Amino acid sequence: MQGSWRDSGINALSVLLRIIPDLEVAEGLQGKNHNYDCDTLSGLVTFKFDYGMRGVIDTNWLLGLNRKTTRLDFVEVGYQGNIVGSSSVILDHSGQRVIYQPFDEGAEVLAQLGEGRERLTNHYRGVFAEFHDVLRENYLENGSSSKDNRDYSRKCLKLLIDAEK
Repeated sequence: MQGSWRDSGINALSVLLRIIPDLEVAEGLQGKNHNYDCDTLSGLVTFKFDYGMRGVIDTNWLLGLNRKTTRLDFVEVGYQGNIVGSSSVILDHSGQRVIYQPFDEGAEVLAQLGEGRERLTNHYRGVFAEFHDVLRENYLENGSSSKDNRDYSRKCLKLLIDAEK
């Protein structure tokens, strides 16, 4: 394994880019000073999108937790440039749910996606289902490769690498 950012970051990016296609890296911090057999043990990457909104992907193997979350923070800025409110959307990869956290209020689960299966089971079911659909549509039915995800994959990889600079 190359490290927490490359292993976990690409997964989070592939989800985020489906929701927010105009992501840009604002800042990337990689935890590289360690004695373990991988490049990074932690990665904290801040993204910007839309009208000054920001999101963070935090991958950290030092915590000893089998947990993945992605948090998008939405900040409302007033006329004077002051923050007048904020809210967050949390993608709880481990719990397989989407949570809305308004400023100063209780959290609300927007979607529960586990369907009684383990996270990695659902992860690979989706990967193989998409592979099957693309294979059937592009090669078996049309005899060509007119549709694939190369452009989308390049965009994910570009953001992954930009965060390491």
